[in-house]
Amino acid sequence: MVSPLKSAFPGNTPPTREEINEFCAAGKTGDLEKLKESLDKFGAAIINERDHGGDTALTWAAWTGKIDAVEFLLARGAVLDAPGMHGKTALIWAAQGGKKDVVAL
Repeated sequence: MVSPLKSAFPGNTPPTREEINEFCAAGKTGDLEKLKESLDKFGAAIINERDHGGDTALTWAAWTGKIDAVEFLLARGAVLDAPGMHGKTALIWAAQGGKKDVVAL
């Protein structure tokens, strides 16, 4: 019998810190290919992980105004109100950054 923890990861291996940081950086740059690749490899296990600074890929995508990445991450199950650095959510970062199109989502 496969353990529930192992079955949570499509490849049966949880993401490393480096892979999590790369996933979050892909949110920052709007790299949809990298986001999809990571989600295909790790499934939902990586979607709400935080980088070395405490922010998620969604937080970074919202802050930098990468609307395609924001929509993609939300569709894949990213938590919109997860607090990141300084306790701010993706929505707060988008609003403070003047990313009106992201806020309108």
